[in-house]
Amino acid sequence: MDKVVQRAVRAFHCIGLAWLFSCAMLVNAAELASLHRVSIEVANQSDSERIEAFKKGFQQVMHRVSIADALNSSTEYQQSIDKAEQFVSEYGYRRDDMTAQLVLDVLYSREAVKRLIAQARLPYWGEDRPELLLWIAVEDQSGRYLVGSSDERPLAQSVQSITREAPLPVKLPVMDDIDQSMVTMVDIWGRFQAPIQQASVRYQSPVTATVGAAQLANGSWTSRWLLMLPQKNERWEATGSSYEQVVREGIAKISQAIAQLYAFTPKAAESNSDLIVRIVNVQSAQDYARVTRYLRDVSGVRQVFPHSYEQGELRLNVALLVDASDFAQTLALQNTLSAVPASPYASSANGNELIFELTK
Repeated sequence: MDKVVQRAVRAFHCIGLAWLFSCAMLVNAAELASLHRVSIEVANQSDSERIEAFKKGFQQVMHRVSIADALNSSTEYQQSIDKAEQFVSEYGYRRDDMTAQLVLDVLYSREAVKRLIAQARLPYWGEDRPELLLWIAVEDQSGRYLVGSSDERPLAQSVQSITREAPLPVKLPVMDDIDQSMVTMVDIWGRFQAPIQQASVRYQSPVTATVGAAQLANGSWTSRWLLMLPQKNERWEATGSSYEQVVREGIAKISQAIAQLYAFTPKAAESNSDLIVRIVNVQSAQDYARVTRYLRDVSGVRQVFPHSYEQGELRLNVALLVDASDFAQTLALQNTLSAVPASPYASSANGNELIFELTK
């Protein structure tokens, strides 16, 4: 088996692993496009309406991949809004199936957006994002209930539509007998952390949030939020004209809070650094392909080249746009490469090396 992997390492120098990456590129494309794709309601197909929609969509994309405070204070970003059309890769019109509203779908260039972020020295939050587990309690004219992933009530369906467009992966609890025995409306409205944390263990999501949303007599909505992050909690209240507005803006606020933890500012080109990443438990050519294509798409990675392979340990040269500590923190968001503290392969820095184990 070692010989198979060694041949794969040598093949990289000859053909660039194109055959190994082809499937991964198809899978990852949808994930990457979702951050850079927006849908904007428009009144007509005129040039002026389209250009204004491009500007609006461009701002949405930039707020997904960077931090609001930094964008608001960046002259380069503010000037680029009027040039939003230059960042568009493709666009098309359609009618909404439910409302017949004219919608403009726009895909912005990932590469062009990253170039702007680098040039403007803006914080960048890439595609490696932690999953959010969202507990929702609703009080409306139909009653009081907790929203589950298979809930067919209209408001539940609308929140599932919102989460599909969110700037980070969002999971709703299934709300089966186990969930209902552990979490109540009172827990969510009271923002009681202990029962929520206990019920969330089964979902293994890195970030958990709750929201209690209630419809008022005038038809508007009020909400109470709790966001539980690894090192701190955040609580806030919000109002909106609709349930969808409250949930959409709440998820956007959560996204920005998480971005504050994980976004990085790319280093200047002359300060780019290289390091050796040692990965154990690489036993096949498939493992090799999985590791290399994963690292290639990690935020802050410029290039990945094979170094050596021996007895299940793969060494890669990784050129970084960020500090090694930021790179290691990004890897911790996912389960592909993990530290094993009880083994000699615990993730630790040794000079210009980082050591991880490939999870199976």
